Amino acid sequence: MIQRIKGTQTRSAETRSAILAAVERLWRERPYDAITIAQIAAEAGIAKGSVLAHFSEKLAILAGFLAQELDRTSAALATDPDFAITPQRLAAKFAPLLHFLAADKALLRLLTLDGDGEQCSIVLDPATARLRAGLVAGFARQQQDNPELCADVFLAIAIQVAVSGHAQDSAAAVAALARLAGIVYRA
Repeated sequence: MIQRIKGTQTRSAETRSAILAAVERLWRERPYDAITIAQIAAEAGIAKGSVLAHFSEKLAILAGFLAQELDRTSAALATDPDFAITPQRLAAKFAPLLHFLAADKALLRLLTLDGDGEQCSIVLDPATARLRAGLVAGFARQQQDNPELCADVFLAIAIQVAVSGHAQDSAAAVAALARLAGIVYRA
């Protein structure tokens, strides 16, 4: 197995940042699947091998962007101790994530099918665990009987809303998420 660069050195971190910035610029112009490793390398001003030294595959780069968005959602939950008081309030906290997921079909694939690879899991699993922990804490503050189950069900519902296409319109996505999440609040 090829060991990936972990980013402990300053230069390594700078290269990784350059790669992510290059992908972000390219992603504004075209769908993620239309971006090649060669284009990323050229945009970042580095060798193609450097991209692959930091990310074993192109999908692992996308996983990094999804992990950042999951962490933004976790941070939004942390700023509002009562986010789980109603399904509508909770769904509103997930609006930016739903909008982000609607931006490119590659994100939905990553979330549902392609994210099972080792490199993607290394990036996504910790961010998903942080988001789940935030949800568990919120449901516990609202004295839900089983906060862990509530968090798992809510995350499954959020993924279903994103994958079903409701997220094409942010308001409709939030409304659908709130409506479906109501099941978590029933005794």
